Amino acid sequence: MKAIVIWLTLAMTGALPAQSPEALLGAALHQEEVEGNLEAAIATYKKVLAQPAGNRALAARAQFRLGVCYEKLGQGEARKAYERVLSDYADQREVVAQAQVRLSALRRPAAVATRQIWAGPEANGSGGVSPDGRLLTYVDWKSGGNLAVRDLTTGVNRLLTNNKGPQADSSQFAVRSVVSPDGKQVAYTWSIKQDHYDLRLIGMDGSGARVLYRDKQDSYIEPAAWSPDGKHILATVSRQIALVSVADGSVRVLTSGSGCQRRMPSLRMAATSSMTAARNQTRRNATFFCWPSGAAAKSR
Repeated sequence: MKAIVIWLTLAMTGALPAQSPEALLGAALHQEEVEGNLEAAIATYKKVLAQPAGNRALAARAQFRLGVCYEKLGQGEARKAYERVLSDYADQREVVAQAQVRLSALRRPAAVATRQIWAGPEANGSGGVSPDGRLLTYVDWKSGGNLAVRDLTTGVNRLLTNNKGPQADSSQFAVRSVVSPDGKQVAYTWSIKQDHYDLRLIGMDGSGARVLYRDKQDSYIEPAAWSPDGKHILATVSRQIALVSVADGSVRVLTSGSGCQRRMPSLRMAATSSMTAARNQTRRNATFFCWPSGAAAKSR
């Protein structure tokens, strides 16, 4: 700050020639620090740098302050300005050190802000969030285990299913749910009786409910993810990782065996225009499956 005051004093009292690099630097500092006119300061710092080679310490200072102005404006040119200090004025150690500090700050990931969106006895992690982050599906145990959705912007809850009543069978309830890529449907596990489960679909508005898959054996089925095109659901079916067709409920088994568990919360799916892939992550290893459209999935 002392250096800035000195340059401002010299420039404003006329102790420096009007267009000397020193006068220009003083004028630029005044525009930046006193007037807050960053655009004008940038133009003046560039005039300093356009002067014939001479005072390298002064030029390095101008180059650094140019970066500061760009940074204050939130412009990406700040990084380039600081990098030029390092490349063009490596002998100016003090200014180089300042530029390195600013570059490190720019490269540092921005802090992630977290906030509580819901708390209380009704809140549970049994559902999924819609792609736009506005809706959250969950199991409403107050109504006896119905599938419900919460609007995270308004805090309003509403039931999607209404299969419970005072005399309802306590073995019937929703379990796990995931929201479709377009946010219009929900795939969910529904317990129909002890150790018997359905994979069901319902519209986010509560319409179009249907059973997508029902295993004739005593088995558990749980949706893990939708395919990006919304045509399949990645799920665990009778301790098998499988794809369930949204169109007709047909099942394509990806893998089975001792490594498959009843619940696999780490199942994920992604796709490109030509290839679809699924991953199951465990504590010890990860299993990948990939397949082109219309072909059988293969373990990798």
